[in-house]
Amino acid sequence: MNKMIWVLLALFASLSANADTGSAFKILQDLKGRWSINAGDKVLPIEMTYDSGSKGSIVTEQFGKELAVIYKDGDRLLMTHFCNAGNQPRYQ
Repeated sequence: MNKMIWVLLALFASLSANADTGSAFKILQDLKGRWSINAGDKVLPIEMTYDSGSKGSIVTEQFGKELAVIYKDGDRLLMTHFCNAGNQPRYQ
């Protein structure tokens, strides 16, 4: 699993553990837009894009050709990652 996935999982876990589901989801919605990835002094050629969809019920995260969909399920925050490797891990 690449380093970016680990960073995203850490963010996801932190949000889930330190805030109620609604607040954590709002933080993710507020990321809407295009983000550059910096590695030291370099700006990597891949951008991350966050958007909200389905009447605000999901947050999508796209980087390269990979996609993650984050959504609330009751008091849980869930994410399905659609990986270039062909698998779809789900995170809670």
